[in-house]
Amino acid sequence: MSADNWEMCPVCRTKALRDFEDRVINAQSKYGKIDQDEFLKLWDSVCKSKPREGFEVTKCLAENCEIGINVAGEFFVSYSAHCEVCDFNYKFKHSKMVVDPE
Repeated sequence: MSADNWEMCPVCRTKALRDFEDRVINAQSKYGKIDQDEFLKLWDSVCKSKPREGFEVTKCLAENCEIGINVAGEFFVSYSAHCEVCDFNYKFKHSKMVVDPE
């Protein structure tokens, strides 16, 4: 059995959250140092860029997996994931004989 899936990349999601935090810190550092109207515009743009709860960045993580039992009696699992944006890559393989050979 095989499955292809597109999901949100955990690395890209973490980066999006950090980028937002950096925008907040940058705006806060300008408080009292720039014109009030300019600060309010800056703060408004920061607030509008806040990721909503459970947000998703682009589904850029391609997942592929295979699972099954072959004719020799070996159970196998193979999983791989690759992000098209940040090049995050992960692979997992496991196999085990589940039927005694005769």
